[in-house]
Amino acid sequence: MANFRYKVLRESLYVQQYFKGVALEWRELPTRFFKTLYELLGERLNIQTAELSANPSTQLSEVRARYNIYGGPSTVTLFADRLAFEFPNFTASELTLVYEIMGTIHDRFPAAFPELALGRVEVQDMSHLDLGSQESVSEFFEPFEIPALASTFSDLPAQFVCAPIFYANSDDGQWKCKVEVEPSNLTSTAIFGAINATMLKPDPSTSYLEKAAFIQQLTQRCLKALDLEIDVAPQQ
Repeated sequence: MANFRYKVLRESLYVQQYFKGVALEWRELPTRFFKTLYELLGERLNIQTAELSANPSTQLSEVRARYNIYGGPSTVTLFADRLAFEFPNFTASELTLVYEIMGTIHDRFPAAFPELALGRVEVQDMSHLDLGSQESVSEFFEPFEIPALASTFSDLPAQFVCAPIFYANSDDGQWKCKVEVEPSNLTSTAIFGAINATMLKPDPSTSYLEKAAFIQQLTQRCLKALDLEIDVAPQQ
């Protein structure tokens, strides 16, 4: 059993679903994108015209079509080289809706845009994880202390926090990830973790659920390596 049980306080999720090619014939794509969103989620999310925007440009790297969900900071954006999902600062109660939006759009995308084959996926997951006490936070970081710091800074008193960072790269070149953990600035009883995971060569036909399951498994393996385990105890 893991030494540290945590509860997710806040989470931010950024997913970049890249295409295998580039959308060179951009002009008609925003209209098709908005039409697809309306067909899939128009009634479910009560999509308003003010929530849809397009950015024309003479540079292909700058064109985009965007949907601001409920007019807020969470977005779904079509770029010339990728489909991007951004969900900053959400809570556990909103996670089901986040997954529903991503899954619905992702799995319909190949049929709506057959000219844009799906390629690698980059996922950045950043979370504030509450360990329950300041003592637990101190205990978590203790194994990463660097003893020489006290002597090398003996004439310049300071407080030190040594934190873990590690990389994992698959032997078969299918995935890679990077993990960083530091004290949370949200509360003194929490840590802040950032996991960047990439599926480098997924099959274009791979469903959202299959990709999500793999990324979640990878995330849990990384957390387990740091003796972190989610607290699933029922709320009182």
